Amino acid sequence: MSLFGPYPASKVIERLATVSALRLVDGAAGLQAAVESPPRAVPAAYVLVEETGTLTGDYTDRYAQPMTTTVKVVLWTRHAAAGTGAKAAAAMEDIERAVRTALRDWTPGYPFEPLWVSNSGNDQFFGGQLARQVIFRTQYRDQEQP
Repeated sequence: MSLFGPYPASKVIERLATVSALRLVDGAAGLQAAVESPPRAVPAAYVLVEETGTLTGDYTDRYAQPMTTTVKVVLWTRHAAAGTGAKAAAAMEDIERAVRTALRDWTPGYPFEPLWVSNSGNDQFFGGQLARQVIFRTQYRDQEQP
């Protein structure tokens, strides 16, 4: 039995790699490295995916489970002259707008529904570095592929 899931984080990374406002796009391992030492290129985006399933259903005698997917995009920027963070915050607005434009209403293909913005914010500022989370959600039915 081969299923459609999990949600393809690699496709989100590929999509964000086309955004000219970003110099670096990576996954969870890249984010861990950035937390330990500032990223080598900014602005940067790090993609993390979580899924939550509900009870499976019997759809035409095949396995199927409704899934809700949360795509977290952690944006990272800095501004060397921004001791207070004001310039980094202004730059972050442009970066977030570009990311939202790239991902809102986008889908990596069947059976995944288009992404929609769920939350934004949770800014963290330290030493000229600014990180912000933009959370997208979507749904799909994980089922046996025909």
